[in-house]
Amino acid sequence: MERFTDESQAPFLTTGLAQYGADYYAVLGVPLGATQDQIRQGYLKAAKLLHPDRYAGSEDGRGEGNMLFSGLVTPAYDVLNRQNRRQEYDLMIRLLATKLLSTNTPLPTVPSLIGGKTKASLRSAYEKALEGLAKQQYKEIAQTIGVFNEISQLNLAYLILNDKLPTEAPRPAPEVDVPEPSIPAAVIPTKNWSERHFERGQDFLKRKQYREAIQSFKESLRLEPENADVHTHLGIAFLRQGYPGMAKSEFQKSLTLDPKNEMALKYMRSGDPASKVSNNKAGGKSTPAAPEKNILNKLWNQLNKRL
Repeated sequence: MERFTDESQAPFLTTGLAQYGADYYAVLGVPLGATQDQIRQGYLKAAKLLHPDRYAGSEDGRGEGNMLFSGLVTPAYDVLNRQNRRQEYDLMIRLLATKLLSTNTPLPTVPSLIGGKTKASLRSAYEKALEGLAKQQYKEIAQTIGVFNEISQLNLAYLILNDKLPTEAPRPAPEVDVPEPSIPAAVIPTKNWSERHFERGQDFLKRKQYREAIQSFKESLRLEPENADVHTHLGIAFLRQGYPGMAKSEFQKSLTLDPKNEMALKYMRSGDPASKVSNNKAGGKSTPAAPEKNILNKLWNQLNKRL
C-alpha cells in the first residue's frame, strides 16, 4: 500500500493511520475533521505541557519535550492550520480510506467503536474514546508515544468503519422485494492514483512550488513508472529547482519511453530550459518563460558542461 504523504513520523508513530503517512490529528490529540478552534486548542495544550520550564529539573525530559514539540507538534499545526494544505491532506486521507476498503484491509482492534450502526453513532463513540486518550497526552513524556499510537489506531478504525456505515439507520425492508443490481465495492485503480498525484504536481508547478511538485511527480511515477509525460514534468521541476543534471536524466527517460514526446524533445534540442511547448499544431512555436529565462539558461549551460 502506497503512503498518502511523504512525511514519516517514525520512530514515534508507527501504527494505525501513521503507518501510511503522517497522522497530524493524532499528534494534536484532535478528531479527524476537527474545527480550527479544536486544532488551535490542541496545539496550545501541547505547547504548554511540553514547555522547557515544566522539565526544569530534568535535562532528559527537557530535551525529549523539545524534540516532540519541534519534530511532531509544530509540523502538525503547520499543516492543519493552513486551509490549502489541510484540504489537500484531508483529501489524501479520504482517498486512503477508500483504497483500504477496496483491498479489504483488516481493521485495528478498537472495542470502543464496535456496535455503531450509523455514521452519527460511530462519530459519537469515536469522539468520546479520543477525548479520553487526549487527556493522557503529553502529561508524562514516557507515556506520550504510546498515546500517540493509540489515537492513530483509533483514527484508522474510524476512517474505515465510517465509509462502511449509512448516514441513517437502515429502514425496514418493503413488503415486496425488488432485486437491485449489485454494485461492486469502490475500487481506485492504480492509474487513477497516479493521475491524481500528476495533477497535483502540475498545479504545484504552475504555482512555482517546485519542491512539492517534485514530490507529487515522484509519487505518480512510483505507481506508473513508464509514464513519459510525468518524467518530462519531473525534469522541468528539477530544472527550476536548480538540479540540471537530474532534469536531463528525466528528459532522457521520457524520450526512451516515448521518442516523439514533444515537450522533452523541445527541452533537449533547444538548450533553452525556459521554453514552453505550444499546443498549437499549426504554428508549433515555443514561448519562453520570461521571468525565469536568464536563470534557467545558466542552469542549462551548467548541465551541458557537466554531462
